[in-house]
Amino acid sequence: MLSLLAHASILFSSTLVSVIVPLILLLVVQDSVVIGNAKESLNLQLTFYIYGVCFIPLIFVVIGIPLLILLFIATLIMPIFALLKISRREDSVYRYPLIIHFI
Repeated sequence: MLSLLAHASILFSSTLVSVIVPLILLLVVQDSVVIGNAKESLNLQLTFYIYGVCFIPLIFVVIGIPLLILLFIATLIMPIFALLKISRREDSVYRYPLIIHFI
């Protein structure tokens, strides 16, 4: 259940709150599956923030607008896929594609 919370936090808001929930789970919980899912959620959110910062200057070249729209859609869809996978197999860590693994 905590793994679902880690991945669903990005759907609650796109502000700092979505980073705080997985960070708290990472620091408090001792279960390796929950820690792995919290790390993946944090990596996804950090990667999306970096992509957003990189796409904003591209607005002046017109390609930034479609890229930001795709990023917004990916921000909604990717955590939903993770929630579906985790709900089927609660003992596994969901690995997001196309993200940078910082943690």
